[in-house]
Amino acid sequence: MSQVAQRRFARTLLRTDDGAAGNSPRPSATSRFGWEIALEPRERHRWFIDRLVEKIEQLGLAVSLEHDFAAFAAATPLMEDYRGGVNPAFDPRCNDMSAARSFWLRVADGEDRLVSCIAGKLFRVTSLYPMIESLAVWYDNDPTVPHADEPVEMLSETPRAIAGTVSMTGRLWTHPRWRNRGLSSYLPLLARSLFLARYAIDFHFGFVALPLVRKNLPMLRYGFPRVEPCLRVQQRGLPEPIELHLVWMSRAELLADIDDAVSD
Repeated sequence: MSQVAQRRFARTLLRTDDGAAGNSPRPSATSRFGWEIALEPRERHRWFIDRLVEKIEQLGLAVSLEHDFAAFAAATPLMEDYRGGVNPAFDPRCNDMSAARSFWLRVADGEDRLVSCIAGKLFRVTSLYPMIESLAVWYDNDPTVPHADEPVEMLSETPRAIAGTVSMTGRLWTHPRWRNRGLSSYLPLLARSLFLARYAIDFHFGFVALPLVRKNLPMLRYGFPRVEPCLRVQQRGLPEPIELHLVWMSRAELLADIDDAVSD
């Protein structure tokens, strides 16, 4: 059964009075990231992204936009108490993780130790459904999909309507010492806002494992307005099938979240 919520997620997240809203003399985050903003009004998107980066920096942390997915893959085994389950969606050995369509956000402490991260990539599709059914979302540069040893049972028809320029994020992780400080909210919102500002995406989506859905984290922490069962898959290397839930937003919902946050 799907869950749907209408929330003012970004406004609640960014309107907290912290005494430093938008007054940083530093160059904009998008300039530091080398990230082009193509969607108008550009200043609105730049402000929103800068504000999210400021919120992270106010924790005494630094955030950077990275394209080296070999480094990202190498960091995965070092992620203490990783809760999400590791799938190959961002593995450069079986995906096109070129800078033209992918990035990961690296959050580090004062000693440059990784404390939080999230990854994302872009698709242009006529329908997301066959990409999920074949697991091409996990293996987008693997001509052998679907794999006979990774059977998939689809649980939703919703992905049939998700089409066009579509972004996906995943592998969200925060070090246990840094949890409950907002990073699990800032990073998903920042990543999808970067995709929106540059590519004018039609939809944004991700997958969440059932234990996290039961805690209502997709809505409360990640800011998605809906979550629903999507697929059951026997992932390679796992003893039992896993059930993954789909979270997604349309461009109109992404824009509404930003508009609400910047409005008086």
